[in-house]
Amino acid sequence: MSLLTNKVLLGVLAVFMIVGARPSQIIAQTTGFTITQVEAPIRYGGASTNAEIAYHNNAVYVAYTDTDYMLTVARRDNLTGEWTKATRIDRTLGIADPSHNQIALAIDGDGYIHVWYGMHDFHGIRYARSNQPDDVTSGFTKHREEFPNASESYTYPNAASAPNGDIYFSIRNQGRLLPLFRWDNTLKTWQEIVVFADGRANKNDGQIYTPYLPWLFVDSDNNVHIKWDWAFGTARSERHLGSYALYKPSTGQFYRADGTPYQLPITVDTADIFQPMPDGVTWNDEGIALSDLAVDSNHQPIISYAFSPDGSSDHWQHRVARWDGTRWTQTVLTDNTQKWYKNFLVTNHEAGTNLVSIYYYARTNAGTEMWTSFDQGLTWSASTLIYARNVDGAIGTLPNEHVLLHLSSREQKLGSELSLLQFGVGDVSQP
Repeated sequence: MSLLTNKVLLGVLAVFMIVGARPSQIIAQTTGFTITQVEAPIRYGGASTNAEIAYHNNAVYVAYTDTDYMLTVARRDNLTGEWTKATRIDRTLGIADPSHNQIALAIDGDGYIHVWYGMHDFHGIRYARSNQPDDVTSGFTKHREEFPNASESYTYPNAASAPNGDIYFSIRNQGRLLPLFRWDNTLKTWQEIVVFADGRANKNDGQIYTPYLPWLFVDSDNNVHIKWDWAFGTARSERHLGSYALYKPSTGQFYRADGTPYQLPITVDTADIFQPMPDGVTWNDEGIALSDLAVDSNHQPIISYAFSPDGSSDHWQHRVARWDGTRWTQTVLTDNTQKWYKNFLVTNHEAGTNLVSIYYYARTNAGTEMWTSFDQGLTWSASTLIYARNVDGAIGTLPNEHVLLHLSSREQKLGSELSLLQFGVGDVSQP
């Protein structure tokens, strides 16, 4: 492997280098963190790069479509380094529509693994759950009948686990609606809470809008933060008006970032907009692409996303939008990106304090870069190039530990890998 780059992270990180290394060997070292590269037995197939990563009970889970487009869930035990897999759970959309094989993955409080997959407006809910907790080798069983309206047309699933063991799930229905579902981990049942966003013409002054990519984050109070975007008319890749809502189970209501309650359903005209459409840009121009969501130590939302500031197809930025308690602000981290380059937010809670460090991992033209904020997202470090390969997933595991997923590449004949990052430690090697 080759020299990556020399970067400074708020004066904390020293120069680091990747050297020729075997799995389980530390291949990067700074005064701030170490990186271990680990081979992953995930042979990802197809043009799509949709995979999901989760963490539970000291194990990393990856849900993906295998080389034959079959849904697969892999598990890595972080104590032993052992990988196990559940293969051929179900067929996904296959080669005819690989870009819509989007997967959602979440683990409930008892360790059961929930996964959604292979839906694009006509397949109904496609959902499976592990037969045993904290285990993939016992297989998965399909449970679509547990969802109300399971036969309707769905696209773009996303799910998030709550600290109390519940799971929240959202997905676009019939091309126009965004419902929110809840897995009650005590009762072991799914329920539809409400359709919280609606792009139908009768709700939007005669105009049709298509909501895109609902994304969920559940904070330590079990409140659900949600972001999504809008397209004008029918399905299209030009999306604008990044929108936000907060659902509080204790009140059963949805709120804007300023705490005022929504009148449901939320429409284009009533949405709380974290990224408005710039002057001179129209619905036919480029806008918002892939994004992620987290919260600061005050449970205020922070949203990462790729953005075209002038509506052009060849000028894309990685941005962060944050609610500062009064208004939405936007920060540009880099212009060095492209439309479909993924980005991920990971937070670390500082021991003994209420403070949160925020890490932004993203694909750029250089590979996987990281930015860090130690002040609630107000300011951000210069970038650090973590790895020459692109990131396809990022999660926090134990305090001050992150796992990054790098999927296999046919073009470069590269196998899948995990990057294991440990912050604030010296020389540490992992299995």
